[in-house]
Amino acid sequence: MSFAFHGHQHRPAKPWNADHQRLADLVSQAAVAVGRGTNFVDTFGVCDGNNMAATGLAVVDTMGIRGANIHTPQRVC
Repeated sequence: MSFAFHGHQHRPAKPWNADHQRLADLVSQAAVAVGRGTNFVDTFGVCDGNNMAATGLAVVDTMGIRGANIHTPQRVC
């Protein structure tokens, strides 16, 4: 049996710039308003957020009840 790989998978890292910071600030303010907190960390991943960020769109992703440390060795399930 044999097989071959063709193509590649590449999702550029999401940049952190002033637009992303403004969005993160809004998300943090909304979290505080509902009694929650936020913790933004750099992680790797291959989500659609990477593709959207590559077009210049400010993106905050991997949020929600199972979002804690996703794409890290410390993932909370």
